[in-house]
Amino acid sequence: MSYLKTPHRILFGKNIFAILSDIPEIAFTDLGNHKHITAHAPGTLNLTYSIDSFPPSNVSVFHNKIKLMEISNVTGQHIFSTLLTSCLDEGVYILKAVNEVASVRADVIVNVTCKYKL
Repeated sequence: MSYLKTPHRILFGKNIFAILSDIPEIAFTDLGNHKHITAHAPGTLNLTYSIDSFPPSNVSVFHNKIKLMEISNVTGQHIFSTLLTSCLDEGVYILKAVNEVASVRADVIVNVTCKYKL
């Protein structure tokens, strides 16, 4: 099965047309091809991502199977931010986009360096 990258209208007659849907695409815009980053705690993790989707997607972010955020009707560029309080905040962060056509996910591995006071 092939999917279209953008919504298309196909004209069948004078006033009859169909709008074809598209699977969501996720890109971490500030990571390039890297899926592994380092952050510092205490601090803030900012993940800039872009969703290309028609119809718009519902987007969720997970860490250690815990849903950190969910927003509806997403297209375009957005930023997910979360406070990093300790090294326990490291691991895989999963971004999941779902629309009526499909569900896709993108992962990024976050290593967290910490300041310890002795």
